[in-house]
Amino acid sequence: QLTGVVSGSQYAGYDLQPEQGRSYDWGMVYDPSWLPGASMSLDYWRLALNETITTVGAQTVLNACYQGDGTSPFCSFIHRFPDGQTSFISQPTVNLGRYDATGWDLALRYKLPSTSWGAFNFGFDGTYLAKFDNDVDTTTNADAVVHLAGTYNKDYGNYSRVRARLFADWSMGDWSVGWRTRYVGGFDIGSNDIRQGTSADGACFGGSNPPFCYSRSYPSYVIHSLQVGFALPSVNSRFEVGVDNLTDKQPPMMFQNNVLNANTDVQTFDTIGRYYWARYTVKF
Repeated sequence: QLTGVVSGSQYAGYDLQPEQGRSYDWGMVYDPSWLPGASMSLDYWRLALNETITTVGAQTVLNACYQGDGTSPFCSFIHRFPDGQTSFISQPTVNLGRYDATGWDLALRYKLPSTSWGAFNFGFDGTYLAKFDNDVDTTTNADAVVHLAGTYNKDYGNYSRVRARLFADWSMGDWSVGWRTRYVGGFDIGSNDIRQGTSADGACFGGSNPPFCYSRSYPSYVIHSLQVGFALPSVNSRFEVGVDNLTDKQPPMMFQNNVLNANTDVQTFDTIGRYYWARYTVKF
């Protein structure tokens, strides 16, 4: 077992350079006169970023050094004992190729007129990731571009194609109730394309005939939250209670070989489970 040590660029002897890129955004907003209180916005965006700054993974270091026949600058991140055995692999922050991403953002809002039953407000925010490509070697065409859209990769993170938030609020007088739903679309770990070099079981079977990699699909992930609030205007304060992850949804099991020091993606999924909370706020 090899140890990967996250380090700074200077310690690893890497001359970090600034990122350079361009972003493009086109959007529209529609507020229908025939439906007061409703609005919609739709945006298309593209991001092209060169010399991206990111922490390089230990496997990426090994792959780059091997594919470059020992000439890659990443080879210096592999530290060895005097007998030649690998001691540890530095994982510094480096400039790692180019990102090219495109996607769509959709936002919907609808606020009902106030009635004797209170006021209702509804909303939806969603993002569709059409493409998120990372070319880790922009100097040659020898390596395939890493296609991250719709996948999880322990070196890059979770890039589910669809993410969304749905909410509903009610208020009447000093009382308020809010409900939230967070949605993370399904994703794959690994790829059947052997050029991607990722496999759900940790390694591609390059020695078989024909060689192959294995991918595994994970379903979508949905959690709900609920909160109730009561205002106390006479003392400029507010009291709230709520519960997060109402249904006690458990994160997907992604196994140690696909993540770092965990068995799931702790940056994306809730690892606590159902969680009750209370808050008292005073404004001076």
